[in-house]
Amino acid sequence: MTVEVEEPTGNLNESEAYNRDEVILCLDINKDRLGCSVWEESNHFMRCLPQDYVLNSQTTYNLPSVTFERHGMGSNDLKYTEEIKMVTETLLLKYSPTFCVISSRVDDSCYEYIKSKCEILNCTLDLQSTEKYKLNNEFENLTFVDSESYVLYNNVLDCSSSTSMVTVNTICWILSHLIEQSRSERYNDDCLPQDTVMRGHRVADVTTLVLSLSSINVTDRMFVDSDTLYSLNILPRLMKYGNDNTLGNGCFSLFEILNQTCSQPAKQLLRSWLVTPLSDKDQIEARFNIVDTFISKVNAITFENLCFHITKCPDVSNVFNKFISNGPSYIAWRRINDFLLNGIEIHHCLTLLNHETRTQDIIETTKKTISTSDLKNLVREINSVIDFELSQESKNLVIREGIDDKLDECRQVYRQLEDILNSLANEVEVSIFEVISQGEFNPDLSKDNLINALYIPQLGYLITLDNSFEGYIDCSELFGWKEVFRTPTNIYFKDERSKRLDEEFGDIYGNISDLEIDILLKLQERVFENATLIQNFNKLIIELDVLSSFARVSIEKSYIRPTIIKDRSIIDIKGGRHPIYETLVETYIPNDISLDGGELNNLVSTNNLGNDWITGKKERIAIITGANASGKSVFLTQVALIVYLSHIGCFVPAESAVIGITDKILSKIQMKESVSNQHSSFELDSRQVAKCIVLATERSLILLDEFGKGTDINDGPALFGACLKNLAQQKHCPRVLACSHFHELFKDHIISPRSHGIKFYSTEILLNRSNNKLTPNVENFQENEGITFLYKLKEGIANQSFGIYCASVAGIDNDIVKRAYKIKEMMDNGYNLVDYCGEITKKELQQFQKNQNIVKKFISWDLDIESTASKELLKSKLTNMLHESSDDLFQM
Repeated sequence: MTVEVEEPTGNLNESEAYNRDEVILCLDINKDRLGCSVWEESNHFMRCLPQDYVLNSQTTYNLPSVTFERHGMGSNDLKYTEEIKMVTETLLLKYSPTFCVISSRVDDSCYEYIKSKCEILNCTLDLQSTEKYKLNNEFENLTFVDSESYVLYNNVLDCSSSTSMVTVNTICWILSHLIEQSRSERYNDDCLPQDTVMRGHRVADVTTLVLSLSSINVTDRMFVDSDTLYSLNILPRLMKYGNDNTLGNGCFSLFEILNQTCSQPAKQLLRSWLVTPLSDKDQIEARFNIVDTFISKVNAITFENLCFHITKCPDVSNVFNKFISNGPSYIAWRRINDFLLNGIEIHHCLTLLNHETRTQDIIETTKKTISTSDLKNLVREINSVIDFELSQESKNLVIREGIDDKLDECRQVYRQLEDILNSLANEVEVSIFEVISQGEFNPDLSKDNLINALYIPQLGYLITLDNSFEGYIDCSELFGWKEVFRTPTNIYFKDERSKRLDEEFGDIYGNISDLEIDILLKLQERVFENATLIQNFNKLIIELDVLSSFARVSIEKSYIRPTIIKDRSIIDIKGGRHPIYETLVETYIPNDISLDGGELNNLVSTNNLGNDWITGKKERIAIITGANASGKSVFLTQVALIVYLSHIGCFVPAESAVIGITDKILSKIQMKESVSNQHSSFELDSRQVAKCIVLATERSLILLDEFGKGTDINDGPALFGACLKNLAQQKHCPRVLACSHFHELFKDHIISPRSHGIKFYSTEILLNRSNNKLTPNVENFQENEGITFLYKLKEGIANQSFGIYCASVAGIDNDIVKRAYKIKEMMDNGYNLVDYCGEITKKELQQFQKNQNIVKKFISWDLDIESTASKELLKSKLTNMLHESSDDLFQM
């Protein structure tokens, strides 16, 4: 059986077929409940919420109603809308569906939002009537073998009329859609001839369409919206070209730094982890434990071997679908075999690791749930049947000798077929030339294959004559041959001898193919018996691939394990570094931050303890001030990325880090510019801040980078100060990091170091003047004076932003810079700028005198005397008058 051979590797190309597999996400909203389910074609897995997501279960802030009344909506409506967008965006980013279905109950605002996200993901969006979201028999007919799916299914089914009603409706819609699609495909197959339908083809029904059921967990995931993903450069935005040597090993995104994975599914899993960080301490610690084990020096050799076998281990998530749809193929069997061989070695490496068992982590799960004896037995069975070395050489799938006696006999005949056909051809040739010798026909004996015998699968054994014999000899009449078909060069016959070969040997190639297919189908059934084991092991290896990537990055870049605190609002980082920027510069200066907001309010209430946040002993808000271009925004994103890394289970770039569990990272750092955007820059900034305030909880982290710029000099600082004051007075205040140049706010009666819950940081600089001041006198302005940025933070408030200096470094003309310094000096000294700007300068006075001289000369010019002068002469005198006046002025 001929099969086109493709060499399998651990690193699969991104254009592999599973990338085109369908992922259906179905969403429905009914009153205050949201339901969602996801079906993946690659492994026929269904995922669903364990129960309906309850919208607006608690209100974090008591916002003034007037804020919403201006827009004609209540605060609860806005809360619903924003929360629906939050959950939907998280699900879309996590599963990257190819087809998204939502019910008509979704309001227009949410629909447009989901539509925009689907367009970014290149996902087809469909709006379906609520009538199609109903419980059906397909859902009740689902059956599962594994216990996890069985328990979840029963739980969802039992609550299908109460807490899981909306979610069950989404599952039913997907099942109805898949059944309808399957019936359409079956109809198309029925139109084909029966013998074209391959053996082993399984007609899809509800039990084969959904092989496993798992839960979608929203509550144990951190919410990160697209603005934050964009601002923190979590996913790649820029492309590095091979000839760009200035970048070196620099990375532009967190994904690029962490992506040392070996397979495309692992890359997909890493991306999924990045867009949906964890917010459950136990799950985070479980990942930390694995990375800790991998980077331990006592495990160095074992970890190296583990990484080697992970690299060589191919992904088999799509192999079973190929078995069903395409039949046995060399590439599929080779992948299964390589997976089992490397999987056994991976399991062995895990048993050799010096791993302290704290919880049921992935290493313990692999060792306890994966039976290597079953894998070894399956490998032996596969290799006892398939000869992979000969298959690689011959580019065919080769079954070993000795597996089936009948197959061996057929192969022996097939190998002797050439001699048998040569013998037949010789006999025919003798008969033909006996007849020819009695006639006048002299064939051209220089031509090859005048008379031949051959075997054609399905047609059998044939005799072929060159068509030059036609007209001189009638084989049908002389020998009783029957013509089968002819070509432009040859005529093909059947005679008694070829018929005897048909009866004796039959369609030998077809017989061999059928026997090989029978053997492979039996072997395929053995593989399917272990399908759950293989699929589960494959998922574990993909996860190990990502965690080993975390470990390699941690070793290369000296990352450390952070301490995660569950019930405390804290960020305490010593020697923190920016994971992206440190790859782009030769030297990166680390910085510290300590923000301890005390115990969370819900825990304090439970334990009847005094809330040290409310009593003013702790800080949850940090305001960062300092010169322009001194590193404030970089520090802001640095802290956020360290928090982010800790919540995906990766070590962090710092000397030490204590991080409180975070449920959301909300930001106003950057906005995506677009010509199609019909909102002003300040309006977009305000929308981002509004979303931060509405969605934030006590566990959240808010990042504000210079909010308030782009509007009136009074409105901007007022809004920024009001936001911080409002947050600081909240019982459930989130952690907030804010950068600002609004120095007028930082006074005792507005916002000061004595303000409740607020801590100040400033960037350090070194002024290049002995008096430690920058250009105190415009008359003594020097072009080469300036600032040395130390990129170091200290506690305190910076009173100057040095924006004029930054403008001069950026290339603004020196005259403009001098003028700016002069105006600033006047303002700092309390002068009236209106009076100052109204004074006549020396240059303006000279211009006035020049114009006055010209006017006097022009008035004293007697034009009556010039009545006979030509036009050219008058122009010449007027020109001289203007130049003489200018010359007189410059001589003054």
